[in-house]
Amino acid sequence: IAVALLNHFKKASAVVTDISEKAMGYAVYNLNRYGLIGRAKALISNGFSGLGTEACWDLIVSNPPYLSYGDWQQVEPELKYEPHEAFDGGPDGVLFYRQILESAGNHLKPKGWLVMEIGKGQAAIVKQLIQERDFDPTSCYRDYLGIERVIVAKKHG
Repeated sequence: IAVALLNHFKKASAVVTDISEKAMGYAVYNLNRYGLIGRAKALISNGFSGLGTEACWDLIVSNPPYLSYGDWQQVEPELKYEPHEAFDGGPDGVLFYRQILESAGNHLKPKGWLVMEIGKGQAAIVKQLIQERDFDPTSCYRDYLGIERVIVAKKHG
């Protein structure tokens, strides 16, 4: 996601985080491949924990794990070879949305944007979580199968 955004927005910079060292290795490889490493800082971090309290942005984009325990049992066999933590969104699949929304407001400028990929059937609960925090849901975009897949929220401010 960061590679695509940095390619499109030529003056933007980014902080790219992941909890997985292996995933971060791929991210750094791709940033180098596209000549973007000078505009991105790569950090191993569990959510916002490794970023410090002063980190504040105009936009936060997240593709968190969003499968519930039940969904994980029904994934395609080839996905079972992937690390479980890349998909495990907790019992109801929205564990990480709660965590993101708990902290994102502290790391966004007033009227900043939060964009998150969501799982099938999660739009209503994620919109509710957004409204319970310091955000207004603004849009929800569907993927090519018609599934609500990306939700956009704006910080009050």
